[in-house]
Amino acid sequence: MPAAAVLADDPARLGDALFLAIGPAVIFVTLIAWILVVLMTSRKARRRRPR
Repeated sequence: MPAAAVLADDPARLGDALFLAIGPAVIFVTLIAWILVVLMTSRKARRRRPR
């Protein structure tokens, strides 16, 4: 039985599949955004220091 047919038979399985597909993507995008924010704020802090 194809995977699409199994997923179509049970709406809960389709929801689980979507959660498992979207969950890691959301975590990855959040992590990249957090790293970019940290890098950008650290750059601005370095420029403001008097020499």
